[in-house]
Amino acid sequence: MAPLLGVGDTSRRGEDEDDEWTRVVRKGSGRANRWTKIPTFLAPRPPSQGHLSVEEIAAHHDRVKSHWQTQAPFQHITDVVRENAATHEPITRAICLGNGSFDQDGSLGQSRLSRPHIQTAAFLTIVKLLCMLPLHHRRIQSADRRVPTAADRQGSSIPCYFQEPRYKANDKAFLESLGHTVLESPAALEMVTPSTLVFGIHLYKKLYCDTIANVYPAMLVGTGCDCWEVFVRTPSPVAMTC
Repeated sequence: MAPLLGVGDTSRRGEDEDDEWTRVVRKGSGRANRWTKIPTFLAPRPPSQGHLSVEEIAAHHDRVKSHWQTQAPFQHITDVVRENAATHEPITRAICLGNGSFDQDGSLGQSRLSRPHIQTAAFLTIVKLLCMLPLHHRRIQSADRRVPTAADRQGSSIPCYFQEPRYKANDKAFLESLGHTVLESPAALEMVTPSTLVFGIHLYKKLYCDTIANVYPAMLVGTGCDCWEVFVRTPSPVAMTC
């Protein structure tokens, strides 16, 4: 499995996160009440309908994507994907997990509103790059110097699947308008194969572990091991793998 990659602007570290906090109330004596965050996959589902039209979501996505493509993380992703093309199997399927809803409360701030668009743009950028890479050079022997032909290329079609518990109807319609498939949890995890790209930025550790529970994907793009080394106090083989 190829090493985990970062996508720059999509990182949540160092930002003020304010989604889904609840007070845990203990009965009887004990420690004082405390605040804790509800994991994404346990959080209440949002309303089925959103406030933005598909056209409004698409327009915002194009603006955010265009700006992001001028930033350093875009070039970093391009370089990393190309440099590691020889380390993994050809990709036949791409899965994006937990990229968030495109229709959020406008009071959350521009950074929070842009995050789902940036993650989606990063995911689709990787897929596009993989489609353009020659297949042959991934297994090329040093003695074989022939120039790759069109038949050697990955091809222009890698089916993309999206899974996010917070999607609203307009989120799903937007992704489907781009030609992608939206899945209900946990269907995407059951689709992981040795030739799959899995993309999920700052997911919960359990979801990473579930993703690789049965098979290692060809590529896993997500939170790096250096982050888990900071937050996992008692590392285990499973924890470090995730």
